[in-house]
Amino acid sequence: MKTPEELKQIWEHLDYEIAMFRNTAFVIHHELRNETFLANVFIESFVLHTRNLINFFFGGENGDDVIASQFVSPPEQWRNSRGKMPKILSDVKFRAGKHLAHLTWTRTQIQAKEREWEITEIARAMEEVIDAFEKEVSRGPVQRSQPLQTMPPLTAENIKYKTVVGTTSPAAFFGSVTIGPSGSVGKGERR
Repeated sequence: MKTPEELKQIWEHLDYEIAMFRNTAFVIHHELRNETFLANVFIESFVLHTRNLINFFFGGENGDDVIASQFVSPPEQWRNSRGKMPKILSDVKFRAGKHLAHLTWTRTQIQAKEREWEITEIARAMEEVIDAFEKEVSRGPVQRSQPLQTMPPLTAENIKYKTVVGTTSPAAFFGSVTIGPSGSVGKGERR
């Protein structure tokens, strides 16, 4: 069991993960609609930080991993408050491991539709978990020195971004990205 002083030391690292999750979602949504290469960089960062937060909020004791239940007393209270992991976050955890963090044979079987990341829906699901954690921590023994900064609202519904996979052509990475009427992302002509 970690002491309150040890738990206070981790706040800046947790805040960094949450800030990167929020900021990359914002940049992808608002700034990178015509930049395939940079969109991929931000999408990968978003997915990595989302995966880290999933492990923090839903993970169990594993070596020196920091987990949310360490901040709530009793730990079962957090598990009850957060509920079951939303399917979209479960999918992110699986896909982040198989499609991004590790070079796997599964990548060769990915269909084009499976390369899309539903950034808006992932962000909404994670924000609900972050809110639940903030409420639980506000009642607990280890208080934050300042509240988390909130994420600007994502205004478009169901925007999906797709990483470019399976090519070594520079044109494939530096072409433009177009947002279709359904919110899906496609490759445009190289400018």
